[in-house]
Formats: sequence, structure tokens, C-alpha cells
Amino acid sequence: MINVMQIILLLINIESNGNSDAVGDNGKAIGCLQIHKCVVDDVNNFRTKKGIKKLYTYNDRYSMRESMKIAYEYLTHWVKADRLGRPITASDYALCWNQGPSWFKKQPNQSYLDKFNKQLKLNGFVSN
Repeated sequence: MINVMQIILLLINIESNGNSDAVGDNGKAIGCLQIHKCVVDDVNNFRTKKGIKKLYTYNDRYSMRESMKIAYEYLTHWVKADRLGRPITASDYALCWNQGPSWFKKQPNQSYLDKFNKQLKLNGFVSN
């Protein structure tokens, strides 16, 4: 069974091929995970509500370590079986990352899902 951190490593391959300095989406997506400011804002909101004083900065998106922490908090907040009404799949994490917190109400981005499934296979995981 694949875990969230392993999924994040696969997302890094898809998003930037591991380039922490990557800039995409007309300058809006930054770092190895191509994080938008709204993702940092969401995660900081979650942290503030939990009473966590250390917040992320937009520049943290250039750090692979900090980007992975941001992605972990974002994905584990939004991807929950009780929100979905069914068990979570690895693809849920990928689609949430690509399409946002309401991914399960939208048509899946098949191109992104194909890239994710390719990464699963390349890394010895079974696609779902």
C-alpha cells in the first residue's frame, strides 16, 4: 500500500521532475510541487485554526522539504473518506493536488491521472 509521502514524491516527478526552482503557470506555480499561493494560504489557515504559530511563507515553495510538508498538510486535510463517502485511493490524492479540494465533484483530469498512473507503475506500485 502506498502512503501519502510516497504519493507526494510521485507528484514531484510529475510537477517538476524534482526541480525546486521550477516556475510554471505564468509565474503562479512555484517549486518542485508547483504550489500556488492559495495552497500556502489554505495550509496556514488549517495551522492557525489548530493553534500552530509557525506558518509557511510563499518562499517556502522553493524548498523541497517545506513544499513536501505543505503538500502533506494540504492533502491529508482535504482527502478524507468521510468527505468522499468511500475509501480513499492514491488517485484521489493526485487529483486533489491537480484539481483542488473539490476534485471529486469534477470530471477527472485524465491527462494528469495518466501521468500519475505511469509514475505508479515506474515506481513499482499498482495503479488504482
